[in-house]
Amino acid sequence: FSFVTGLFLDSITIDRDGDIAILFTEAEDGYPMFQRILGHRIGTGEDIQGLVRDGPYRGLRIIQGVILNEHERPVAYRILGDTREEDVDISARDLAFLFDPDSCDQVRGMPVLTHAINDLLDLMVTQGFEKQASMLASSIGLVEYNESGTSEDFAAMVQSADGRPNEPIGFKTYFGGLVKYFRANSGGKVDSLKTDRPSGAWDSFMSRLIRNACAGVPWPYELAWDPTQLSGTNARLVLSQAQKAVEDRQALSEPIARRMVGYMVAKLVNIGRLAPSPDWWRWDFTKPARLMIDYGRDKRADREDWAAGITNLTDLLEDQGIGLEEHYRKRAYEIALRKRIADEVEAETGYPIEDSEMAQVISAGGRPPPAPSSPATPPAVPAEAPSPRAGWG
Repeated sequence: FSFVTGLFLDSITIDRDGDIAILFTEAEDGYPMFQRILGHRIGTGEDIQGLVRDGPYRGLRIIQGVILNEHERPVAYRILGDTREEDVDISARDLAFLFDPDSCDQVRGMPVLTHAINDLLDLMVTQGFEKQASMLASSIGLVEYNESGTSEDFAAMVQSADGRPNEPIGFKTYFGGLVKYFRANSGGKVDSLKTDRPSGAWDSFMSRLIRNACAGVPWPYELAWDPTQLSGTNARLVLSQAQKAVEDRQALSEPIARRMVGYMVAKLVNIGRLAPSPDWWRWDFTKPARLMIDYGRDKRADREDWAAGITNLTDLLEDQGIGLEEHYRKRAYEIALRKRIADEVEAETGYPIEDSEMAQVISAGGRPPPAPSSPATPPAVPAEAPSPRAGWG
């Protein structure tokens, strides 16, 4: 997978499994590589008493596959092999362990929906029963009420006036639905089964359970399940909550991602794939654009804040997922390309092309500024100016 896809899968695994380990390794030629190790491959193994019995970490505590020193700091992780003989303890220097902690003494992560397990189990069971009821109701095509309460032979019942049976009565059987028979006290009729399952009350209760699950993630219920609940009054609040959750996950993953990139750069320098540089560590990540509900309104407010000096251009570009250096490089390449094409066309046609004509900068009024024109020739000044009072009556 690519680097970005790996980070995406890390985030999914944290939510689903609780944690994930990233092993820093290399190929035979020294090329940097990473191996993702899922949480079920990290465990205590044979040291069920809580102490490492042999190896370089002998005598240290081991909890759920995490080996701790005397200061309760993780120093190694036990990776379980297919057999007990293949279990191996890997130093924390060579392995990054990623999870979202809920307490200060936590050594392993928990799935993001752990708090809602009981509610989700109830939802799963109730939904299964409701599906069975809906399937049963949909299997009944017609409901017939008659005197016997069973299927009757109408051909034998219909006779002529002299007692002899009539000619055989034609009938048709419809498949895909069942006919249920009920005994009627008097008369008979054929009706269709009407059902309201699942009911609105059931659906409201299920939505409440899902809302409880989303509240502890935390992720807005309106974005996870029912966006129809968004309105003009709460949409900005919901998006701000979602943006906060995104930023929290970015803050959790960024130190590990920075460590991975630093490892890759150092390894590539060692094997000669990259030139050494004193600034090899001076870089940062460009994050995705922030969530917006009204793009035009938000961008207008950003421009006003930038014009007033409240925010910097770097802040505005980061909200769009663009770095400041990337922005200026793209602009410089665009200007250089514009000038080069103008010079080529001018040499080909012989017509002069001004750079302002190529730029087409839009003014505040929404129209391009007028083409520059030569200034008007000022009027000639007489050698001897007339007296200011000349001509006065």
